[in-house]
Amino acid sequence: MSKIAYEHMMSLVEPCIYMEMRGMKIDVELRTKKSHEFQSKLDRLETRLSFNPHSPKQVADHLYGELKIPKQYHRKTKKLTTNDEALEKIYASNPIPAIKAIIACRHMKKMKSTYFEIPLHKGRMLPSLNITGTETGRLASDLHSFPKAYADIVIADDGYVLVEPDLSQAEARVVAWLTGEEAIKSFFQKPGADVHTEVAITIGSVRDIGKRLVHAGNYLIGSTGFAAVAKCPVYEARRHLSAYYHKFPSIPRWHEKVIKQIKSTRTMTTALGRKRVFYGRFGNDLWREAIAYEPQSIVGDTLNKGLRRLYDLGFDILFQKHDAVLLQVKEPLTQLLVDIIKGALSIKIIINGQELIIPVEIASGKNWKKSELGGGMQKWKEVT
Repeated sequence: MSKIAYEHMMSLVEPCIYMEMRGMKIDVELRTKKSHEFQSKLDRLETRLSFNPHSPKQVADHLYGELKIPKQYHRKTKKLTTNDEALEKIYASNPIPAIKAIIACRHMKKMKSTYFEIPLHKGRMLPSLNITGTETGRLASDLHSFPKAYADIVIADDGYVLVEPDLSQAEARVVAWLTGEEAIKSFFQKPGADVHTEVAITIGSVRDIGKRLVHAGNYLIGSTGFAAVAKCPVYEARRHLSAYYHKFPSIPRWHEKVIKQIKSTRTMTTALGRKRVFYGRFGNDLWREAIAYEPQSIVGDTLNKGLRRLYDLGFDILFQKHDAVLLQVKEPLTQLLVDIIKGALSIKIIINGQELIIPVEIASGKNWKKSELGGGMQKWKEVT
C-alpha cells in the first residue's frame, strides 16, 4: 500500500469507526418539538400548490406543460428533469412563487426524513461515514447537510462542552495560493479583513455578491448558474463574473492552465500528493470538476489529517462537517486545550513553493447551534 493511500485513507478507519459508534447526544424532547414545527411549515407550503411538489411528473406537467417554461435536461442522462439543479436554474430566469415553493417543499421533506425521523440509539444520532465516498478525499456522510437552524438538538454530554475547530475560509485561501492572485492573498493577510467584503469593494458590489463570487466564481461557474446561487438576473450575474475575473486575472489564467493540463494528461495531482484521472467527456462540466478538485482535495486532506491527530491525542471526536470537526471536552474548556486543538489542525502546506497554514477558528457551547445569547456555539475568546 502506498504512503499516500495510507496517509489519506486508511489512517481514517479508526477515527471514523469511533465516530460512527459514539454518535452525538440528542435532546430528544426538543427534537420531537422541532419535528412537529417542521411538519407544520411543510404542510402550509404544500397547501399553497395545486399539485404534489414531490412528484416529478406533476411538477414537469405544471412547469413545462401549463407554464410553458423551457425544458431542462439532466446533465448526464440527458432526460427531461425537474431535479434540484433544474429548479434552481428555472427560478433564476423565472422567479415564480410556485417554483420557490417547490424547492422549499422538497428541501424540507428531505431535511425532516434525514434529521428528525432517523432512528436514535440510546438517545444518540449515529452518523454513517464513507472514507471513499468522494473523489476529493473529503469524508462523505448522511448528516453533512445538518440544518444550522436545528443544530441545537445536538447537545454535549453531562459535564462536557462541545468544541468545533473550523478551518477559516479554507478553499478560498487555497485557491489564492494556487492561482498566485496576490490581491486576494493580501486580503487574507490584512488583520481583521474579510475577504468577501474586500472582493465586493474591489468590484463595486455588496458583500453577498463578493461571497458568492469567491465560492462559485473560483470554479468557473457560468452566468446562469451564478444567477441561481446569487439570486439575481442572468445579465447581472454575467456582469459580476466579468468584473471579478477582470480585477483578479490570475483566476481565469489558472482556469486555463487546469483545462490545458486535463486536455493533455487527464490527470491532476494535488500539492499533498493525491492523484486523480478524469475520464469524463471534454466540456464545461469536466473543466469545472477538474478546477474544483485540487482546492477541495487539499482542504479535505488537511482536515482529515487534523482529525486523525485529534483522535490520536485522545479527544472525544463526534463528527466532521465541511471544514470543521465537532468534539467535546470535559468542562471547563481552557486556553491550553484550545491551543492543543488548534495545533493539531495547523498543518503546513506548500503550494507553488509558498507555505500556507490555514487558520483555525474555535467555537464552543452546550449545544451545536451558533448563538451569541448563551448556550449555543460561541467564538472562543483568546486568553493571552
